Parts: sequence; C-alpha cells; structure tokens
Amino acid sequence: YYLECINQDKCIVDRNIKEINIYLPNDKKSYYTKNIEAFKTIFEDENILKIGYKQKEDWILLKNSGINAKNLMFDIEIAGYILNSNISKYTIEYLAETYLGFNLQDYLANSDAPKTREVQMSLFAPQGEETKSIKSGLYVYLICELYNGLLKKLEESDALELFNNIEMPLVEVLASMQYEGIYIDKQE
Repeated sequence: YYLECINQDKCIVDRNIKEINIYLPNDKKSYYTKNIEAFKTIFEDENILKIGYKQKEDWILLKNSGINAKNLMFDIEIAGYILNSNISKYTIEYLAETYLGFNLQDYLANSDAPKTREVQMSLFAPQGEETKSIKSGLYVYLICELYNGLLKKLEESDALELFNNIEMPLVEVLASMQYEGIYIDKQE
C-alpha cells in the first residue's frame, strides 16, 4: 500500500490523510479513495504485510485517524538507505531509477504512457485529477516492484537481518515517540 498526501508536509503538520492509494499485485490494479475508514481492518490486521514509503509518517497519520496500523514491515525508503547511505534523499523516483531502471518523468512525458498505464492498472480518478491519479497509481505500482527488487538486494548484501530485526521494528517505536511525545527534564 502507499499513503499519498496531496501535500506531504502540510499533511504531517495537519496530521490528516488526504487520500490512500493501494496496489494489489495479484489483480494488477491500483485503488484510490478518500475514505480512510474503508481500509481500517486491513491496516489493523497484523497478518497482512504492508509495504510502503515513509512508513513512520504513515503510522502517525493512521494513528491520528483512529487506525492502529500493524505490520508496517517493509519501507522502501529505509531499504534504499541501508543499500546506499551515501545520499540524502530516497525518493520513489530515485529508487525506481536506481533499482528498476524506470524513469517516472520520462514515462509521464510520453503522451501514450498514461493511457496505457491507466488501462493496465484500472486507476479510478475524480474528474480533472487523471494525471495525479496516474502518478499516484504508478507510485504504488513502483513500491510493489521495488519491494521485490530491494528485498533481493538486501539478501544479496547480507543486510536483510539488519533491516528486519533493527530498522523496521524501530519504525513503530520512533513513530510512537513522535506521536506521543517524550518528557524532558529541563533542569537536567
């Protein structure tokens, strides 16, 4: 799944989810909704692995919406960082270009590409939002593809244990600390 906010920074400040995009690889379809509650049981089911991007922020946004997310256990941004800690930004575009050889901007610039992708992925978009929906649909598709590629790269570099046992369990801990806040002894 991938949570997409129309303005990520504003979303974090407001602590509101604007929309959710989910990609189901078996169906090869991307779904879009503003009804966050529709996915509550999925996010709270610890038996369903959630693959995403910036899952710490997702956890906070979901918590603020009354959803206690469980099993957010594959964040492509964190996997990208473990595989190459020499850069400062791990955008979906960067990860897709680096690990999949897919250039999102070139793809969207091709006038035939969005129509083709829309048919293949069955994107549903409100009137006037087709391009944004296509990009969001591509993001969730790329997250799925990156999961497979990054998982293999983590295994090849013997970093999967670090990722699974240290980095990913920290996501919920750090998100909870950020959400709840921590006490500080000002005199100390």
